[in-house]
Amino acid sequence: MAKKPTETPSKKPSRRSTDNVPSMDVRDEYIHPLSRKFLWLGEQKVIDGFIWVPIIGLIISTMAVFIYPFDDAHKASWDFFASWAIIGLVAYSIVVISAEPLFRLLSRKENYYGEEVEPEIIVAPKVEVHHHD
Repeated sequence: MAKKPTETPSKKPSRRSTDNVPSMDVRDEYIHPLSRKFLWLGEQKVIDGFIWVPIIGLIISTMAVFIYPFDDAHKASWDFFASWAIIGLVAYSIVVISAEPLFRLLSRKENYYGEEVEPEIIVAPKVEVHHHD
């Protein structure tokens, strides 16, 4: 009796489509040399795990209160436990949320600079070819 081939579990499908992306060696010529060292930021595990950066920053800011406590003589009305961490998170959130309205306000259409011009098509003249039998 022949054994059935075991099926390997398929990997989780990627969120980004790579159907229309040319092979890596073709894309390399379009990448600026100074930006090559930042290509790791486009990896899926970095994109998925980036949310931990502000969360860890919030935790560190909150713990800094225990190391550098507030001076009661110079306390502001909004100073309470973890107030600066919460204010920073709110400010960070406002920046992220305001990105799309700012983009709509400040962006230009794709053909704003006149670069989307139809290329001139040059048609080669027809040349008669005589065949000798």
